[in-house]
Amino acid sequence: MEAQVEVITFGKVLEDAMKLSSKEREMLVDILKRRENEAWRDELAEYVKEVDAEIKAGKYKARDAEEVIRDLEKSLDEPDEE
Repeated sequence: MEAQVEVITFGKVLEDAMKLSSKEREMLVDILKRRENEAWRDELAEYVKEVDAEIKAGKYKARDAEEVIRDLEKSLDEPDEE
């Protein structure tokens, strides 16, 4: 027996959220913000792990700030490729 999946639209979620009391909507917003922050931190942590592994693998070389600035300024002077 297959489980049926209920599709909930964004509009329906908003409609249902507006049925909540003001205090409940405030709590919902706080919960969503907290969960979004947690998801962002998780994504950032994963990215940092990947970059750290790339650095340890020697994919990047250390450069001083002046060198990086020169390269950036040089790239601004080059015409865009289209």
